[in-house]
Amino acid sequence: RGYEALKRADVVIYDRLIGEGILAMIPENAERIDAGKSSSAHTLSQREIESLMIEYARSGKNVVRLKGGDPYIFGRGGEEAEAIISAGLAFEVVPGVSSAVSVPAYAGIPATHRNYCSGVNIFTAHNKHNLLPDFSDTVSIFLMGVSNAKDLQEKLLASLNPETPCAVIQDGTTSHQRTFRTRLCELHSTILTNHVAPPAVIVVGKTAALTLDWRASLPLNGRRIII
Repeated sequence: RGYEALKRADVVIYDRLIGEGILAMIPENAERIDAGKSSSAHTLSQREIESLMIEYARSGKNVVRLKGGDPYIFGRGGEEAEAIISAGLAFEVVPGVSSAVSVPAYAGIPATHRNYCSGVNIFTAHNKHNLLPDFSDTVSIFLMGVSNAKDLQEKLLASLNPETPCAVIQDGTTSHQRTFRTRLCELHSTILTNHVAPPAVIVVGKTAALTLDWRASLPLNGRRIII
């Protein structure tokens, strides 16, 4: 899907660490803009990147924001999506594979293994106040949790605010996807009321309240096509 998006691009705003093989997929007539960042040097500021995306899109250009890894895992994809929505523009997200799981895999280290651990936390070491995160202010994602939702809710309520935002996403990425936003205190009842069935992903934390819904604006969203 990312390849298809690149082939249609008029403008590509790309980050540092994008492989030469990926950059070679950009059409020759497309404008390339280097927005690479390192810890001590930024080619463009975050606000400048967002302004460029919006400016080119409003001029009628098909803009691709090319990122390494996954844009929604410490890639500032959420910030850029909010800026695009505020500008009244439509967009699509093509999820990638985060270095948080791909790099350990290349080193022979599984991020999860049922004989050794029951989960994985992903944090940034660029916390401005403390290298160690505030565990009460993180987002937790649970797989295969529908059948154990009641127990999960009870255990989370022991340490989290009952008003903590939650989301339940059934059949994610498919045409049958359903998303239900709720509060932690109503997580189990939401699943029962809406007859949520596996496979489903449960998100617990502040970002679960965000509605950066880009799929609704896709031209064929919710339609069946018979050829």
